[in-house]
Amino acid sequence: MSHDCFHPESALIPVFFGHGFPFTSEMWTGIFINMFGRNDIMNRFWIVPIDFIGFADREENLDFESEVPAGSVTTMSDMADQIIRIADALFSSKFVYCGLSMGGYVGWEIWNRCPDRLLGLIVSDTNAKADSPEGAANRLKTADRIEQEDSCAFLADAMKDKLFAPDSQERCPGALKTYYQMVSRNNPPGVAAAARGMAQRKDYSARLGEIQTPALVIGGKDDVLSTPESLDALAAAMPNAVRATVPGGHLAPLEHPDEYAAAIADFLKTL
Repeated sequence: MSHDCFHPESALIPVFFGHGFPFTSEMWTGIFINMFGRNDIMNRFWIVPIDFIGFADREENLDFESEVPAGSVTTMSDMADQIIRIADALFSSKFVYCGLSMGGYVGWEIWNRCPDRLLGLIVSDTNAKADSPEGAANRLKTADRIEQEDSCAFLADAMKDKLFAPDSQERCPGALKTYYQMVSRNNPPGVAAAARGMAQRKDYSARLGEIQTPALVIGGKDDVLSTPESLDALAAAMPNAVRATVPGGHLAPLEHPDEYAAAIADFLKTL
């Protein structure tokens, strides 16, 4: 689902959705389905899911953007440039961006590049800090293992308990199935390149007070990676940010898409 555009009217304002690591745009499917039933949103906005450079279901959707050589690095800046190129191709002078986790890191880079074009910024289950030296080293080890095994499947089991709320694995079997499929079938060179890019990302924590863009900081109440307390602090540091907490963990849009979509729709109505 690489930058398919979920609206026929090109004059509308694009809302780009950037996924987390090591996922694809499929993680947003429940959000898109919910949005289709909201005429007040679809009459003004254009929903545009993005597969970042190198990310794709290797069994179905590999294309030129997915062809990333082994050993490559895809930075958060590269991903931000991808979003801006698509906005340019759509002749969109203004747009909204929503990014989860890694997608949130991309959001800071988009703001840094074109704050005047950013009508609204939604950051979800993320942070604005750079990796610690230990964290960066672990990402590089992960990238090497992905390429050595030519597979992302090991990440699914390794990350699962940190990504889902304690009750979601039993209550949301469909979300768990989608999760395993996304991770296990993702394109290994592209995912490895993004892991290396996250390891060298910039620290924007000292610049949050400069962000004048209307923003929504949203996250799952049971997220253990981006805790509600950390997201409260993130929102408090941004002059024009509002805060929303929804059920679920780090993958709240996959676990509870209706509640998550409602929070996004409420924010979009304010823009």
